[in-house]
Amino acid sequence: MKLVVFLRKLANESVSVDLKSNVKVDGTIIGVDMQMNIHMKNVKVTSPGREAAPMEHLTLRGNTIRSVCLPDNLALETLLTEKEPRRKRPAGKGKGKAGGRGAGFPIKNKMITN
Repeated sequence: MKLVVFLRKLANESVSVDLKSNVKVDGTIIGVDMQMNIHMKNVKVTSPGREAAPMEHLTLRGNTIRSVCLPDNLALETLLTEKEPRRKRPAGKGKGKAGGRGAGFPIKNKMITN
């Protein structure tokens, strides 16, 4: 399971996120997108040497995240189990009559003579 898929299952969970800039962010996850950007609500941002700043909503860019600390009461077993795996659809012939780009009209063993 990819990390982003796991984080997306943490909606409405209170977590603590440590950023690469040594900033700590505590809040509730609203959602996570495929670039691992984390959208949070009821946030408290703590920078080293400064007071904690409360915010209503905050989005953390995915590549600035160092770690995500999960709550102790989180049921990891249920979150880590994947639902039934996705099945690949059978490959089709595509659209149209020609069979794709560059296929043209089929030629069957004909030699051109002058």
